Amino acid sequence: MNIINIGTPITHLPDYQIHQTDIFSNLTLLDADIIFWDVNSSHNKFPGSYGTINRDVRPRTIENLKQQIQKRKKEFNEFFKIGRTLILTNPIFHRYEYSMSGSDEVLSLDFIDCLEIEKPKYELVQGQNIQSVDNKAINYFCHTNTNILRYSLKILDPKGIPLMFIKDTKYVVSELFRINNGLLILLPNFTFSNRKETEVRQFVQLIIDFIPKLHEYATPVSNNIPEWVDKYLVSGENNEINNLEKLNKKLNEIKLDIQKSEDSLNRFNFLKGLFSAEGNTLENVIDYVFKDIGFNVERPEGNRDDLIIKIDNKVAVVEIKGLTKSAAEKHAAQLQKWVSNYHAENEYNPKGILIANTYRDKMLEDRNSEDFPNQMLRYVEQMNHCLLTGIQLLCLYLDFKSKKIKKEQVVSLLFDTTGILIYQENPLSIIKLK
Repeated sequence: MNIINIGTPITHLPDYQIHQTDIFSNLTLLDADIIFWDVNSSHNKFPGSYGTINRDVRPRTIENLKQQIQKRKKEFNEFFKIGRTLILTNPIFHRYEYSMSGSDEVLSLDFIDCLEIEKPKYELVQGQNIQSVDNKAINYFCHTNTNILRYSLKILDPKGIPLMFIKDTKYVVSELFRINNGLLILLPNFTFSNRKETEVRQFVQLIIDFIPKLHEYATPVSNNIPEWVDKYLVSGENNEINNLEKLNKKLNEIKLDIQKSEDSLNRFNFLKGLFSAEGNTLENVIDYVFKDIGFNVERPEGNRDDLIIKIDNKVAVVEIKGLTKSAAEKHAAQLQKWVSNYHAENEYNPKGILIANTYRDKMLEDRNSEDFPNQMLRYVEQMNHCLLTGIQLLCLYLDFKSKKIKKEQVVSLLFDTTGILIYQENPLSIIKLK
């Protein structure tokens, strides 16, 4: 039994694999059979304050938080699909708002966006006199944990299946959601005494035994209608069957369209590596771009040139650099080494192309320095090299995809240019802040 704990008093137990982590760690949620999450304990992940518009937070920080929430949402969806259980305590969801620099736009972030449930409406209260619904398993769990359960809020507009109330009232302090094949349980807080390990072990085992009972409780009892009645149709039923078939057809079409759109957005995000990435990631993006344009791409093994591209009896050796500053003459010298090696091995003199993602750690609007300094240009021109930035390659590729330029024009620009290839004078015109 693998358990992930985020902020609750659950501690390490020899009998269980319990991983202590935070909501934005690199540990995948899919590793867990059960997740405990104290929502309120995670709000320190958001800079600034809720209830006001925060104006002094770096856009990159905000974007990173947004991506983390989207990542967790995707994981939670998969987590529930495979039948796992999430237990929330302190389900206090604050919305943090951030002003985006240079824009009137305000971006809102909230942990509720990780989950496919409606944001709870609650009132902060405190107490421990808890009463369960009329169900044997839920009553046993509630009674057994009387000494450790404490509610810190009452849910004013429950959207799930109520499990526990403030005694003798209608106020819900625990509810259950059936999400796909899994369960989301809003549970009162729990605290342990000095006999912590014994209490924690007992509580965790009770939870493990409790979950199958909740699956039964959340599943509607089927009507005891014999199967042979399916041979008959009552008035209006056939129309509803046809309507359902049409709706399911539309739903499948919409699902396909959604998947296509998600795939397209993922590709756009991948292409942003041309102005942000280094190493293998940058090489993979450039490999993808060249192949999609129509080049044959080879990736030599060993400590060799990064890519070899071929098209229409033309060959180029491509050196790829993700840099925190400008390119330098040493990069052109390295490129020429690969050009010479290829010529010696193949008796063909290839074009040398240097693609540099310069100043990759800076926001785009802060990249005001030259990408290729003058002192390297004389050597580059002597060697007939073509230099371009990742952003210029992105401009070329996007115009190719939108049919503004043809493949032959891309080939001509890359192979006929000596020195710096500037395709778009203002490359930031294709990119803007959200």
